[in-house]
Amino acid sequence: MEVVFRNALEIGFLAGQYFLYGFNVPAIFECDRYPCVKEVECYVSRPTEKTVFLVFMFAVSGICVLLNLAELNHLGWRKIKTAIRGVQARRKSICEVRKKDISSLAQVPTLGRTQSSESAYV
Repeated sequence: MEVVFRNALEIGFLAGQYFLYGFNVPAIFECDRYPCVKEVECYVSRPTEKTVFLVFMFAVSGICVLLNLAELNHLGWRKIKTAIRGVQARRKSICEVRKKDISSLAQVPTLGRTQSSESAYV
């Protein structure tokens, strides 16, 4: 369960990072927000370094996602399959026990009592 949650978080943050910044940091972009009164050109400090860092971060996150999937395949699916098989086997054995209990209840001896409606305690 932890591996699935960790992988979902990793993919979510990876997608969020991509939608926010993409793979490339431009050297110049046009800014029209406060405090700028009109549209001006803004310069990014060290855009190449930031682009290389983003690509490296995406690569490491992608490798982590692949390793999480490999771990899930190695550990998770086998345990899930054995757990499902175990639950099915337990359900089957419980059904068999219940059938035996019901059949044994149907064969309860009368112990000398009569089937009449008269009670011994009046």
